[in-house]
Amino acid sequence: MPRKARRILNGFWEGVPRLLKEDEVGRPSTATIYGDCHHTLVSHAGGVCDASPDDSGRPIRSKPLERAQVRRTDRPRGGYRFALGVRVPCAAGAFTPWISPHPGPGDTGTGRADQLRLISPHEELFASLYGLRNDSEAINSAYKRSHIHDRSPVLGWRRTLLDLLAWSILNNATAWWHHAHDAHSLRTAA
Repeated sequence: MPRKARRILNGFWEGVPRLLKEDEVGRPSTATIYGDCHHTLVSHAGGVCDASPDDSGRPIRSKPLERAQVRRTDRPRGGYRFALGVRVPCAAGAFTPWISPHPGPGDTGTGRADQLRLISPHEELFASLYGLRNDSEAINSAYKRSHIHDRSPVLGWRRTLLDLLAWSILNNATAWWHHAHDAHSLRTAA
């Protein structure tokens, strides 16, 4: 596969102009009775688009393609490897190529991982999952800040789970007390 092309484009996403990066993520093809039908897939604003050329030869970017499936496989040394399947409409019939969001061999940057999301921002599921990610990162950060010298006060996963549960209950009780106290002050001041 040729070295991936990078272009900086002035693009519009949800009506907001900004610089968007496009990375080529694959060139799948399907066989037809007239020969092979080639497609150029690019990552754009977190999603995968078809940037196949029109009749004049200029690449035209499609709307983000529909996600068919996300595969997760175990790595030999631990961890996971993901693959994204998208439905590509074609005159010869729609097909599903599999795209890896991980850097390829020889990639020194993090371009593909930064530009491609397994669940892209144009999907309905993205908003609910993105909010959960922010909440979990904030909770983990606050919990780690409660440790003295960045060391866990307990050993073992069961004790750590109990420590996290006790910290969460204390954190929620403190928040409820502050909110109840503020609500009471507003009621008595009125």
